[in-house]
Amino acid sequence: MWELNTFSLEERNTPGLTGPDDDFNSDGLINLRVYGAGFDARSTPDPSLLSHHLILEDAGQDYLVIQHQRRTNANDLTWTYERSDDLVTREPADSSSIPKVDNGDGTETWFIRDTLPMSSRNRSFVGIRLSLLP
Repeated sequence: MWELNTFSLEERNTPGLTGPDDDFNSDGLINLRVYGAGFDARSTPDPSLLSHHLILEDAGQDYLVIQHQRRTNANDLTWTYERSDDLVTREPADSSSIPKVDNGDGTETWFIRDTLPMSSRNRSFVGIRLSLLP
């Protein structure tokens, strides 16, 4: 449905331009991620608004956090938050311990925190998997 609301018929009929994994304006950001963050695929949003990593101190411990912007009315998307020590084995990341922020523009800012402090592991990765519902 998002493609119908975003692209013209001519654009949708052009291969490699308007699919979820395509990059409409060749800015390095795929259409689905730009849509999910609440932007138009024709725009080039600041990539830090889509997502970026930060370190959060909680009770004297540092945690890896990914902060990202997310469209509030995108019922056609599934967001999966994962953490990993090796990028092979993945497990759910915590998306509930830090309150989300309503940006007042149809988007929210979410904070996804690693489940263990950084000091308890040699390396850690936190990521987002975004899927379009059929």
